[in-house]
Amino acid sequence: MLKITSKTVRFTLLSLLATCFVGCTSVPMPKGSSKGYSSVRYIAPNAPLGADELPSFVDGNRMIKSAVTDAMAKNGIKFVDKNSDLIVAHLIILQDNTSTSYSNQYYGLQDFSEIVTMAHKEGMKKDFPEAVQKRALVIDLIDAKTYKLVYRNYALSGSLINLPAEEQQARIDSLVADALQQFFR
Repeated sequence: MLKITSKTVRFTLLSLLATCFVGCTSVPMPKGSSKGYSSVRYIAPNAPLGADELPSFVDGNRMIKSAVTDAMAKNGIKFVDKNSDLIVAHLIILQDNTSTSYSNQYYGLQDFSEIVTMAHKEGMKKDFPEAVQKRALVIDLIDAKTYKLVYRNYALSGSLINLPAEEQQARIDSLVADALQQFFR
């Protein structure tokens, strides 16, 4: 497997995936703030973490939920089982040089096909080395009373495969922090 160690190469690859989000105006990207919100819940709190045949999604969803819970608590927003102010949803997109896959276990009933289709089209325009993998984590925050999308952002990363569990969690913590940073301003 190809291991990318150059920061320049990693930055270039991640920038190419970011183009799919920034360059598209049809995907709404509201940037509301945390002001006025004190509680949150997951869109599908009891959903399975992922399909058994895709253990990377199971691990990824578990680590993302942990990181989101910690980020919210750090910023004074408490997780509750019901009657929350906000609902959090996330979508994982994985891409290599030939395919795009996703995990929508925690993205609820929202239409994510446009986001995944756009990421796939943009990613397939690029010529990456065979073993290169890219990841995008999309986080949505929805007002629980109006069901209006309050905030959407994403963070990008390279592959987390073959990293120790502690390093995977640290990278996911960083992705979640990046995606939520503007919300907590």
